[in-house]
Amino acid sequence: MEGKVKSGYPRWLAGLVYAVVALSLGCARQTWKRDDVMTWEGCCQGPDACLALLQEVHGPDTGERWLPPEQECAAWKLGREGEDVVPRLVPLLRHADRRVRGGAARALAAMEEKARRAVPALLAAYEREPDGMALHALSSLDEARAAPAIVRNLLKSPTSTLEHLGPTLAPVLMEVLENPESSREELVRVRYVLARRAVTHTETFVPRLRALLARELAEPTLRRPPGTFCPAVSAPGCETVFDGCTPRAAYVASVLAAYEREGREAAPEVIQALQRADVRLTPVALQSLVAFDNPAAVPEVLRQLAAPECRARALTSLASLGPVARPAAMEPLLRVLATGREGWERARAAEALGRLGDPVALEALRQAVYEPHSEVQAAAVRALGSYAFRAHAEEMEPLFQQVLTTHASPVARSHARWALQALSGEEVRPAAPSEPASVLPGRGSEWGMCQGPTSTQLHWDKPRAPSREGPCADVPDADSASVLEAMGEA
Repeated sequence: MEGKVKSGYPRWLAGLVYAVVALSLGCARQTWKRDDVMTWEGCCQGPDACLALLQEVHGPDTGERWLPPEQECAAWKLGREGEDVVPRLVPLLRHADRRVRGGAARALAAMEEKARRAVPALLAAYEREPDGMALHALSSLDEARAAPAIVRNLLKSPTSTLEHLGPTLAPVLMEVLENPESSREELVRVRYVLARRAVTHTETFVPRLRALLARELAEPTLRRPPGTFCPAVSAPGCETVFDGCTPRAAYVASVLAAYEREGREAAPEVIQALQRADVRLTPVALQSLVAFDNPAAVPEVLRQLAAPECRARALTSLASLGPVARPAAMEPLLRVLATGREGWERARAAEALGRLGDPVALEALRQAVYEPHSEVQAAAVRALGSYAFRAHAEEMEPLFQQVLTTHASPVARSHARWALQALSGEEVRPAAPSEPASVLPGRGSEWGMCQGPTSTQLHWDKPRAPSREGPCADVPDADSASVLEAMGEA
């Protein structure tokens, strides 16, 4: 036996260990896959490799907003490097290919404070290419020196980046709104961006907006943006329109409306705007008061309700106002529910009555449960089961049970089931095998529900297997079902 060494372990075990080690080493060197984000950690290792990958382009530039995987992954990895890589990224901001320029800017944005010395180069890149990625990097740094450039390039800058300006740069948008020389196009852009980010800077922006609105309303003749042309007196309407006839005050009131209850301290100025009776300012001021839940909006909303062309807007406003619209809105809404020519009108009236929560509406809503139009039926059941009528839940329970077991509309039955579940807190089983076990997310068989006015769509989130109790139990590979029904006369 001389020359043979015995390890004491079976040969198959040694082979298994060798295979595991080989696989591990192979995985460590595995080339990343462009279309698989899970492999991006291995797209490049170290600054040199990542800078090379950043400059690797495939095919012509298609102009897509999102960067290709090479630049996206390289920028992500370079963003985790130290400050010493910044001087190597700066020249790439002038690269001939837009994708490489965007990748370099994205990497500097990811570096945040480490990229502070690249600000002059980023400013120059932003001036050369306002719609590029340089503003994204300046925004991540919240660099005050970028403010004048943002004003100059406002209309060319990406809206999505303007929406995410930091606390140092965001006030420049307010300055554009406050500047009487701002063009209509600039005011339209700033109004949109400020309304989209209304959840931020409430403490500083709302007082400034209120003061600005007061200044605009102090003018004997409402000022319009310079260069605009309003050829004739516009016809009154209920929708907001921002054209050459729209005064500057309307842009300010529109931003205040986006703050909703946080902007309600500006209600006195908005009421004054409503009283100016300007055809472009009135709809905006009214929507602001509705957003503030201010009862001063109710008389004007009821005037809209009487105009067929404004009825949809008025019904939406009354539903938003809720109990604030009581008691003035009760009789007009009951009249629309009873005599409205269109089914959608009666359905929206039922929804608004459910939000107002006045017991006077209970009998009318009961009758609407069995009116011919299925959208109205469903809206009536939903209104009766709303939180506003919770005090009358016990007297409503027999009706919900009846709807659940006998009503022809599956949408009405789903609302009845929801109401009963809300009352009891327990799972309500379907009345018949053909009915879904549950149409509420997170309950019963956990089918989710996406409901519109005339249909209920049930769905099951992949990759989990659908419940065998649901409506698609007998359909192979099915994870959704739509229940459609007739709405009544067209």
